[in-house]
Amino acid sequence: MSADYRFRDIKTYEAWYGSNRTDLEANQSAIYGLVEFNHQTITLKAQDRSQGVLIGNPGCYTTASILALAPLLKYDSDNLDLDSIIIDGKSGISGAGRKAEIKLLFSELNDSCSPYNLGGKHRHIPELEMFFSDIAQKHCGIVFSPHLIPMTQGLLVTCYVKTKSKKNRYRRA
Repeated sequence: MSADYRFRDIKTYEAWYGSNRTDLEANQSAIYGLVEFNHQTITLKAQDRSQGVLIGNPGCYTTASILALAPLLKYDSDNLDLDSIIIDGKSGISGAGRKAEIKLLFSELNDSCSPYNLGGKHRHIPELEMFFSDIAQKHCGIVFSPHLIPMTQGLLVTCYVKTKSKKNRYRRA
């Protein structure tokens, strides 16, 4: 349930998670575990009983962001400015883990909204860029702004991407 097998490139993992890895072969066999997009691959590997299936479980912000944007990127990437993707994420305090830090106490977070890891520092950025670039079949660049909000658990992402045409094709109905 860690980030260990989310990346095809171990060097990306090492750079973002600060840990050296030697399990290159295992990493190459891992499947990105977002079943909505890799169901067939996961099923086929699971049916081959001669070997185990190693699944890289996607992160929470990553799952919500991919489910929101992937259909648009898959079916209309030619009409999108793929370097304009903005993801505004809000997470309850349980999303920050179980660290004993004053800033994560509900009484400190209550009635506030606290951004963190801004400026391209959040660990989910390379995971999102990898998946979005794969599905759009072109490089995608993102700005990701995560926030802690005063609720025990839950997650909300709002995603934005500019269209190439000046006339906005995606209007609210």
